[in-house]
Amino acid sequence: MIETKYSTKEICQIFNFGRETLRHYERQGLLNPRVNPNNGYREYSYWDVCSIVDILKYRSLGFSLSDTKDVMFEYDSPKIIKTLEEHSIFFQNQITETSHIKKCSRTLKIQ
Repeated sequence: MIETKYSTKEICQIFNFGRETLRHYERQGLLNPRVNPNNGYREYSYWDVCSIVDILKYRSLGFSLSDTKDVMFEYDSPKIIKTLEEHSIFFQNQITETSHIKKCSRTLKIQ
């Protein structure tokens, strides 16, 4: 079975971000693409694509890159649960604040 490899350009097009974002993820230890010894270019595998999906998923939930790395690689269940609980509390507070703002807006419109 031949494994599909993606170039930096292809990954950037697929995920709609720049090369510097990929390099940043690499510097943070979130990605480790294979470097082709024949041409020196990075090659991203299926597993790298899965890692990028995970990175974007956790980032969309408000995780820092450090927390994202912990969740992806440390497998420290208590720490992961604590981080998820903290984010859950944060989003609950955001929802509460937003509902208060909406309530105030409706009240002001009525008067």
